[in-house]
Amino acid sequence: MKRDRMLAWIGLLAITISGLAVGSQAQKTKVTFKFKDVVVPGAVSIDAYGINNKKVIVGDYTDAAGREWGLYLKGAKLYKPSCPGYLDTRVYAVSAAGTAAVDCGDSGGGRAQKAHGNVQQGLCDYIPCALLYEGPVVSPPCDCPWEIYSIIDSFTEVQVGGWAQDGQGNTHGFVGDVGAGTYQTLDVPGALNTEVKGMNGAGMIVLQAIDSAGLQHAYLYDGKSYQNIDVPGAWQSFVHGINNNGDMVYTVEDANGNSFGVFFYAALRQLYWFNQPDGRDNTRAYGLNDEVQTKTGVKLEIVGDYAVPGSNLSRAYEATVNIK
Repeated sequence: MKRDRMLAWIGLLAITISGLAVGSQAQKTKVTFKFKDVVVPGAVSIDAYGINNKKVIVGDYTDAAGREWGLYLKGAKLYKPSCPGYLDTRVYAVSAAGTAAVDCGDSGGGRAQKAHGNVQQGLCDYIPCALLYEGPVVSPPCDCPWEIYSIIDSFTEVQVGGWAQDGQGNTHGFVGDVGAGTYQTLDVPGALNTEVKGMNGAGMIVLQAIDSAGLQHAYLYDGKSYQNIDVPGAWQSFVHGINNNGDMVYTVEDANGNSFGVFFYAALRQLYWFNQPDGRDNTRAYGLNDEVQTKTGVKLEIVGDYAVPGSNLSRAYEATVNIK
């Protein structure tokens, strides 16, 4: 039933994107964004890429010496997942159970691992183009550079999504089942490059693709077909996540290179642009968690980063989205 509801709004999404679906309920609904910074002592710049329902935030930060550290923030407790033998680490995604998708800066590939305090389970000898998760291995479709941008799990399985690069330098999206050791390649028809950016428990996948002119476009894959979900009015649309409610989060750019966050609220099929107040026209949105019912509506969290005018250093934020 949940998947059926998801497929129903996919059919209506094209109408929304074209700007034709604006109902009375959408006009009455109030959507607000309350921002707070993600703070890491000693950090020069910070990026926040993912957040789960327990509000574990993952990303990376750079210290004064220029070293990039993985960020796994659980409440006030900061952990620094790292890859032995590699200087730079990034954490692009976190699952509901707290499994982190960790990228080693010099390795050309990602690794998924449990982040429990300072102990990372599942770290062993690195195998090119392979995901290691407490033993099982899943390989993208090439012996090449690759990264993981999305990870979901249940009691029985862990699935990941990302991209892998072929011998010609083109990227192909993939999703993999860690336990089964299988993967599926996903390529948007006609695109030069494809990357899987997010997925949810209903099997919906959001992808990023580059056209022949070098412009970025967003797509939704329902297991059968690809649908363009670019944001109207944006020069380029970068979709970064989809939650179990079907809500999505984007970063978009205008023709002048300004960047904005965009939230797609699935229940009303509406798009809401937003800026972190101190980073106006220079806000990026990367991850979101699931909706939680409140007394007056629902809420969820979005994470991303911004830069203040005149600076190129990233500052991370967590935004609580209240929908009433």
